[in-house]
Amino acid sequence: MEKNQRAGGLMMLGGLLLAVGSALPWLTVDGLPELDTSGLEGGDGWITLVAGVVLVGLGYQAYRRASYPKWLAWVAFVIGSGVMAINFVDIQDAIDTIGIGSQGIGMWLMITGSIAGIVGILMAPKVAAAPAPPPAADGA
Repeated sequence: MEKNQRAGGLMMLGGLLLAVGSALPWLTVDGLPELDTSGLEGGDGWITLVAGVVLVGLGYQAYRRASYPKWLAWVAFVIGSGVMAINFVDIQDAIDTIGIGSQGIGMWLMITGSIAGIVGILMAPKVAAAPAPPPAADGA
């Protein structure tokens, strides 16, 4: 597996975890599952979902060794991870204030996805290299 394929795989994994984490609980209150809240319920999860889908698509392009706008991967990463980080802090403040609850599995998946995504973006070449042409046949 080539470096750009590994990078693309990490970008796809990161985007997938960001997207899936958007729909899972961001806040969990033990013993009260009706209070578990996902990002899609609050609205910001739609932003992280779109950012994750964009990273999956760009990661697929990198995996295929096709060219793609690396700046768009950075934009998707910064927006998705930024929204996630802001919500993480806000949820933690609420947990500290009321004294019950914890960060939900969705938040932890998005953190993991952000780490995988940035590693993939940093590993990826600016423009993916085209595969080497086959050697010329000597036939005369």
